Amino acid sequence: MGGALAIDYLSRPELSTPVHDGLRPFAALVTESAPASWPQIAREAMARHWLSWPLVIPALLIPDDHDAELRVAHLPAIPVLMLHSPDDPIVGIHHARQILAHAPPNVRLLETRGPHIAGLADAQIRRAFLEQIETAGGERCRP
Repeated sequence: MGGALAIDYLSRPELSTPVHDGLRPFAALVTESAPASWPQIAREAMARHWLSWPLVIPALLIPDDHDAELRVAHLPAIPVLMLHSPDDPIVGIHHARQILAHAPPNVRLLETRGPHIAGLADAQIRRAFLEQIETAGGERCRP
């Protein structure tokens, strides 16, 4: 959920613009396993077990104005790295692809391996993550 909320937050200049002296603007964003749509992920979760099937219909009433796939096009021109595993049983990789379909060129997807939010367990993924942060932050990220 955090990745989708971060996309929504940063896509709204009235929220993500620095308002105090010393508060720096965001230089980059890294998300992992972000759902593309809140109503969609609710429907998918409810459909997994027959006991929750009746809840699929009310899930249609969840507002979509904070959906990452709708907000990603409004992100500032900062580097965005989306991590997502095709093995994720909680938030399927199709969510990342949906977000990417609406994303500007500064957003890229790096496919990881393993279960939900386990991408940083892989040394190569950690290196890509750190490179993203260092590149975006420049000297501010070095001790």
